[in-house]
This record gives sequence, C-alpha cells and structure tokens, in this order.
Amino acid sequence: PSIGRLTNLTTIWVTYTKIAALPKELGNLVNLRFLRLHYNRLVILPTEIGNLRFLRDLGVSGNQLSRIPSEIGNLTRLESIGLGYNNLRKLPPEIGNLTKLVFLHFQHNKVEGEIPSSFLNLTNLISIEAGNNCLSVTDPTMRAWLDGLDPGWEEHQNECSEPEPIITVTAPN
Repeated sequence: PSIGRLTNLTTIWVTYTKIAALPKELGNLVNLRFLRLHYNRLVILPTEIGNLRFLRDLGVSGNQLSRIPSEIGNLTRLESIGLGYNNLRKLPPEIGNLTKLVFLHFQHNKVEGEIPSSFLNLTNLISIEAGNNCLSVTDPTMRAWLDGLDPGWEEHQNECSEPEPIITVTAPN
C-alpha cells in the first residue's frame, strides 16, 4: 500500500513477477502514464484504477483477470490497452468512452456474445486484436467495423467450447 505515496511516479513496469494483487492505493498515483503488468497472476484490477486519469498505456495481458472494472471508462486519455491472454468473458461498455484509444487487444480470452455498441465510438482505433474468443456479431455496422480493423477475427473464434473432461484411472493398474 505504501506505493500510493509515490504520487509523482509516471511509469510502473512489473512483468513476469507472479504478483497476484494490486493495492487500492494504486489509485493515488495520479501522474501515472504507463502501467504495464503483463504475465503476472492478477485476478482483479482495483476499481481505484479509474483514478489514473493521465494513464496512456495499460497492459495487463497474460494474467488471470475475469473482469475489468467499469471505472476503466474514466481513463479518457488512454491510447493503448492490452487485455489479451486472460479469462475475460465480457468487456465493459465503458471502454467505448476511451475515444483516444489507438490499440485495443483482448485476444485469447473467453469474451462471449456481442461487443458493446459503444465501441463504435473508438474512432481513433487503428488496431484491435479480437481473435480466440467466443464473439458473435449480428449488427452489420459492428461487423464492418471489426472486419476493417481485424479481418481474421471471426475465423479465430475458437474459445467457445468447453474442453473435454479428462479421466485418469490410477488404481487398479
């Protein structure tokens, strides 16, 4: 929690360290511009992450996140967000508030169903990686938007089925 006193800190880059939790005091780092926490063991992001209003780059790929707090929509200066290789089942519609976003990567999750229509507000987006999820898109405008940014997204929606159970017999022989 004492990290919350480093209010002039602009960059945190902690990757491959097996960190499992972030203190809510992280939200006190109001001057933070870059937060990279790739390939750790994070399960949740604190809601206080929404206080980081100057944040431009958020990277939390390769963790065990199952949800992203709606407060992410407060990060209106965010230009890049990496959410890939987690356990996300849905994306908060508040991501559509991040109109300065240029890169949005959420590949290799378990995101199901429709992408929130608010994502169409992301007019500065030049790169989206949406493959290896369980997306279905019926809205023709959303489909055209996705096709334009990630042409192979639909053919890589293979995370939909549950794996076959494995039974191991250990006795007798």
